[in-house]
Amino acid sequence: MNRKIPNQMYQQLQTVYDKDLINQIGSGKQAPKAVTLSSDWKDLKGLRDAGYPQNPAERQKFISETEYANSMDIATWFTYKANQDGWPKIDADRVAKVKTDEFRQGLKNDDRPIDGLKTIGSTMLHELLWLDMYWKAAQCDKCRFTCDVGYGSQGLDLEELRQQ
Repeated sequence: MNRKIPNQMYQQLQTVYDKDLINQIGSGKQAPKAVTLSSDWKDLKGLRDAGYPQNPAERQKFISETEYANSMDIATWFTYKANQDGWPKIDADRVAKVKTDEFRQGLKNDDRPIDGLKTIGSTMLHELLWLDMYWKAAQCDKCRFTCDVGYGSQGLDLEELRQQ
């Protein structure tokens, strides 16, 4: 494929398809649930060097359309877990469960009770929101902030992305 993908994003895409992570479910190992790529290529370094212009027409100069569609890759381990759990839904019983002290005591790393409500559907909505933020980053007055939030939530090195 000839699509430009930042190095760290490429590494995350490889992780999404790592079948060995299935054996590590519940271990506390951090791994992405999904990775989303915009159909457009944004020159983050150019935006930064230009001082994040306020004029939408000026910002548009740093976005290139590509021949690729937006894409979302859902992690193999995440779909495996959803299948094992019977494709869970967010319902009253599940909300009640994540509110319990017992559930909270079992959380690992930086997990929060809300993480107990994550499903494939909620993850896809999260990814779509991220993609929307990525696009709006070139159109809003807070371009730098939005780029940082979008990429920062992916655990990527923002400075490396801005250099590309």
